[in-house]
Amino acid sequence: MARLGINAAGSDRADRFDDGEQWTFDWNIDTFFQGVNLGDFSTATETFSIQSDDWIDLSISPGSSEITFDATTGKLMFAAGDSSDDFTLDDLTGGSLLPVSAGTDIAISFSDTGGQNASLQSITVANPEPGTLVLGSLAATVLLAFRSRRRKRREAGIQ
Repeated sequence: MARLGINAAGSDRADRFDDGEQWTFDWNIDTFFQGVNLGDFSTATETFSIQSDDWIDLSISPGSSEITFDATTGKLMFAAGDSSDDFTLDDLTGGSLLPVSAGTDIAISFSDTGGQNASLQSITVANPEPGTLVLGSLAATVLLAFRSRRRKRREAGIQ
């Protein structure tokens, strides 16, 4: 799991998102989006959104009342409220994984009709360990070889 600190957004202040500002990220490997920490996100006029095309048509039920999800656009919408600004995977999706394919953008946007600004403190992603990928591939290969051998034995009439 990687937690990426963000400290340079916004034109008015170097550490703030301004109204209408959007950042776009992508990774060069498949990963899973797991959380976001928003700072100074507290007024009723502010909204953050996080969108990825990989999330279109996913069935997601956010675990926080401050988050909604639009499956047609793959967008999570955050409305400022009274709870923490640190949203975990359980808050975002009720615990479901949010996959992001290599090279697919994640767009993070901020808007405010009240002239405020807010900060994006960090985002959290998880990358599958290379060893896990190797073990999974090995297990799939062994399973396929076993099934093939069993099928050939059955076709030959050997029990």
